[in-house]
Amino acid sequence: MIIVKAGGSAITDKLRPYTPRIYVMELIADQLKDIADSIILVHGGGSFGHFPAKKYRLNEGYMSPEQIKGFSKTKEKMEVLNNIFIKILNQKVNAVPIQSSACIITKNKEIFKFFSEPISKIISFGAIPVLYGDTVFDEKLGFCILSGDKIIYELSRIFKPEKIIFGTDVDGIYD
Repeated sequence: MIIVKAGGSAITDKLRPYTPRIYVMELIADQLKDIADSIILVHGGGSFGHFPAKKYRLNEGYMSPEQIKGFSKTKEKMEVLNNIFIKILNQKVNAVPIQSSACIITKNKEIFKFFSEPISKIISFGAIPVLYGDTVFDEKLGFCILSGDKIIYELSRIFKPEKIIFGTDVDGIYD
């Protein structure tokens, strides 16, 4: 098994709100079709998730009813990005989206519950489950932003992949 992370800054233009990098998504789809192993794909939010999440201060948890608009808008924009990516992926591979908030609950911004059975089922069909960083419900804070990197960590604990591949638009990983 291989887990692949497509960074939000790689698949979107983070300087321009809601701007996908279609050519990068197509390149990823081309590369995934040549992998014979089981794959789980996780992508970041980039310019789709960061703008509304920041505007409504969602990572601070629930503080006011006004944030519900931001929670909803962030989910909406992440679903738009995910749908674009899924459409491109399905031209080359069988990919099935999984809304992260439907299977993950956090507690103080850390994954507390992870319902992984749908992921296993998708893999058993020979398809690629696709999760993404998103707004999720939090036992302590009400809700928070869950990064794709935290999802990757939990997936690696559950599925014990042979490889984890991080696709990013920066030269290396920095502290």
